[in-house]
Amino acid sequence: MRIIINLFILTLLASKAFSQIEIGMKFPTPGEAKVLESQINSIEVDTTSLIVNINPLNSDEGKRKMSGSIYKRPASDFPLNLHVWYLFEPNSAETSNIIYNWGLYNPSFNANENTGLLFELNTKEKDFVQKFESLYTSIESKFGEPSKVGEIIDKPHILVKKYTWETPEGFVTLDMEFAREIKQFPRIGFQTNNFEIQVSIKRKIAM
Repeated sequence: MRIIINLFILTLLASKAFSQIEIGMKFPTPGEAKVLESQINSIEVDTTSLIVNINPLNSDEGKRKMSGSIYKRPASDFPLNLHVWYLFEPNSAETSNIIYNWGLYNPSFNANENTGLLFELNTKEKDFVQKFESLYTSIESKFGEPSKVGEIIDKPHILVKKYTWETPEGFVTLDMEFAREIKQFPRIGFQTNNFEIQVSIKRKIAM
């Protein structure tokens, strides 16, 4: 019976993943995540290890090291492909953090070898803003007003927005960075993180 229920849940999640992303406190095991992504023809492109805040609203609570897998979702009409990061703690059976990322660091990107893409993305501010506002509306309709408004920058050279919601089970963070000007830095070249929208869904971890 448990197997049938799990398959039903994965099928439900997969159907929602076709439309966009699953904004909720559902955290599959690494094996379940692999099945879910295979059902929608995602490709596992890399593994990763990150140090993340235990509480996105309070960095004083410390950090934890998490490992996981990165899946590339099928192409959509948005200028950047969606990559999904499933992160888990070594001693945890379930995923602890799911990151939906439309960005260039997926899993690696050499900006200096792809300058054409940078300048093309620079013309897509309307697409980025529409995607961000759509995600914000979806999250707000589910969790209400954000618990914290983070960094907001709206200047001629850059647009940055960040919001975090706290729920009884965890945290949801939505952020965007869009470079209105493409800059090349001495000895560094072009930066990689100029264009990014990200939704991070993180369950609360016992101290």
